[in-house]
Amino acid sequence: MIILDDMMTFLLQYFLNHQCLDQDQIFKWYNHKGTFRYEGYNKAKQLAQPFIESLLANQKDSTSIDQSYNINIKQEPVAMD
Repeated sequence: MIILDDMMTFLLQYFLNHQCLDQDQIFKWYNHKGTFRYEGYNKAKQLAQPFIESLLANQKDSTSIDQSYNINIKQEPVAMD
């Protein structure tokens, strides 16, 4: 089961990274009761749970950070030989 969990996490992360889906679409699919019913839906939802929990944790962490805090990184000139 762990391998399937990892595979589901990989797929969902891949879809996010390549902008095939966004977080709102994934949350809508995960939380929806009704139109997304198909054979295997409950199993897919169960496999996606660790990924969903990580997204929720990341959202909580990002909202707790003070957005007014900026870090300015000075780029040093490159020495030319």
